[in-house]
Amino acid sequence: MKNIIYIIIIVFITINNTNLLAAPAMINLVFDSSGSVSISDFELANEVASEFAELLYKRSQLKIGERSDWLSVNWFGGAKRSSDYEITPFINCSDINQMGNLSRKLQGKKHPQYGYTAIYNAILLGSAQVIQKDMSIPGDYLKTVIIVTDGEDNDSDSNAKALVNKIFPNNNLLLFVVGVGKGARIDTFKQYAVDVLKIDSFNELLASLTLLLEILP
Repeated sequence: MKNIIYIIIIVFITINNTNLLAAPAMINLVFDSSGSVSISDFELANEVASEFAELLYKRSQLKIGERSDWLSVNWFGGAKRSSDYEITPFINCSDINQMGNLSRKLQGKKHPQYGYTAIYNAILLGSAQVIQKDMSIPGDYLKTVIIVTDGEDNDSDSNAKALVNKIFPNNNLLLFVVGVGKGARIDTFKQYAVDVLKIDSFNELLASLTLLLEILP
């Protein structure tokens, strides 16, 4: 599975060299779901994801007749088990029915309590999902991955680190990293990301995501 993901990304960075900064966004919001994240913070993060989806929906209503943003919400843990990365299907943020489906999924999601934190692997898995979705629908999209973590990487494999180093920064695949709390160790990702934000708690997460949204067209 990992090899397939790596091939998808390598093919993408080989053939895709167009600046897409004027395109609608395809956003993958990827949450650290290791045991260091409390149940209350996990639930709050999912609530924030629903509110972020609402912001994207409102954004779509300002551009009736134009292509809309897409959103997926993912949860990650370590690198050794494929089950330590869970996804939701991408939704069209102008579709109120798809919005409702995502909201119900987020409300019912239980904390998986993953044992490790593999940020580099999560970046690649999130990127591959965005790329695959982008390739499956017409039109160009600004592919965007937002990683939210309260800790530091302790489980990524060397191949993942090398590939992240090769891919980013990239105008066609934007990376944002949000570190939550004093335990977040994310400075190393400044060399890869469009922006790296540090916040004190998950209560500040929606404001941070709103700020990142303002960077997008």
